[in-house]
Amino acid sequence: MIATHLAAVDARAPRHCFAPAGELGIYPVVPDLSWLERLLAAGATTLQLRCKRPMSHEQRLEQVDAAVALGRRHGARVWVNDHWQAALACGAWGVHLGQEDLEGADLVALRQAGVRLGISTHNWVEVARARAALPSYIAIGHLFPTRSKQMASRPQGVAALKAQLAALGGAVQTVTIGGIGLHHLALLRTTGVDGVAMISALCAAADPERALKAALALWQGEVRS
Repeated sequence: MIATHLAAVDARAPRHCFAPAGELGIYPVVPDLSWLERLLAAGATTLQLRCKRPMSHEQRLEQVDAAVALGRRHGARVWVNDHWQAALACGAWGVHLGQEDLEGADLVALRQAGVRLGISTHNWVEVARARAALPSYIAIGHLFPTRSKQMASRPQGVAALKAQLAALGGAVQTVTIGGIGLHHLALLRTTGVDGVAMISALCAAADPERALKAALALWQGEVRS
């Protein structure tokens, strides 16, 4: 049923979808500018700034503007979590929104400004809703148990990921997230997902730079996990 609905969405979709996400691959999600700069210097090319610390609108704009500048300096794609107004004002590469943020965001303004859009999903229904927005990518999660965020839903697992990817049929780029470690990467490469978001596996590692380089090599198939 959901696969049929996805096909119907594609059939009637206008040709004003968001721009492609660009290369995704290993996709670190970091909590602040210092982590962003650190992993950019270590070789990350696609990252998400997900800062949950309260701050004023002016402080948020300064933070996002600095993140955008860092991304441009390193030739990388920096996505901003949640704060679509700041992403729009600062010319960010992309913004990542949760399901609860979609209705309040000005998707037309974002698309017209060339800001890419990523959307979180946690089940089949949310995948269909996200696909209807014609985003740059859909994030499918959470895949495994995770300590990075309190989750109301249960882990979906690799079988559900594969089923959702099959239903999407390559019509939109995809990312998977949630409890992903280095030892999962070889398997996830075989699913056809375009990117793997990683949080604790990098930011909680004893040597984050080494962990990132290992993840990049694993994703390229250069070494075995």
